[in-house]
Amino acid sequence: MSRVTGPDGIDEFCRRLDRVMTVNSEMATIDRLSPRNGALRAGLGLSELTVDELRRSSTRLGETVGDAELESALTGGRELDDDQYDVVAQAINERLVEIGLTPMIPRADEI
Repeated sequence: MSRVTGPDGIDEFCRRLDRVMTVNSEMATIDRLSPRNGALRAGLGLSELTVDELRRSSTRLGETVGDAELESALTGGRELDDDQYDVVAQAINERLVEIGLTPMIPRADEI
């Protein structure tokens, strides 16, 4: 397995990525998500975590981003500030690594 594929190889990885990006692109268009919120939503879809599981996955997340703020960011509402965004992105990227994928959610200063 290379670093750019998932455990099932490049084909399965590409299918999953394409499906998540398509669904999230359609939802982003409807919800008018910002690039940051869209990246978080796409990453959450790839991570196979629910919002509740994401909240529980990182103690730092709970200390930095409130439940309402996270929910709002993932549904196209309020955008998180740089520090909050980076904490959520890091939690998602850590999960992606756990399941054998490449971390792909950029830091706030990269968007």
